[in-house]
Amino acid sequence: ALATIKAFGTVFKLDSCFDASIKVLSPPERIDEIRLPVLKAMAEFKAEPVLPAIIETYLKEANAKPIRLGALFAMGEIKPGDEKAFTALRGAVAVTNDQAYRDEASAALGKFNLPIKTVTEIVNDLRIKKELK
Repeated sequence: ALATIKAFGTVFKLDSCFDASIKVLSPPERIDEIRLPVLKAMAEFKAEPVLPAIIETYLKEANAKPIRLGALFAMGEIKPGDEKAFTALRGAVAVTNDQAYRDEASAALGKFNLPIKTVTEIVNDLRIKKELK
């Protein structure tokens, strides 16, 4: 139900759900059917207090692929320009061998309004690794 609430035009105090959301996201043993809608909701709410937990959710390789992809998406929605999110997203683009991770991270990075110099560096890193054709 939380994921269906819109960030504006509601009497529900959105910040009251942030602590519970962090607890749901943190350990990888949590139920993914709950974690994915929480990621979607936090992205919709642009929940900056939850961003560190979302970054950690992506970084923990024990998390399932859909959860990690949801975390990448949320990073781009919540606070484009966040330094820690940028580092995680750039790592996802440059390091992973999975195209789905690169695609989601690239889409999130596209929301960061990066300077052309930074974009060029990312693209050149990929070319050097022969990951771009």
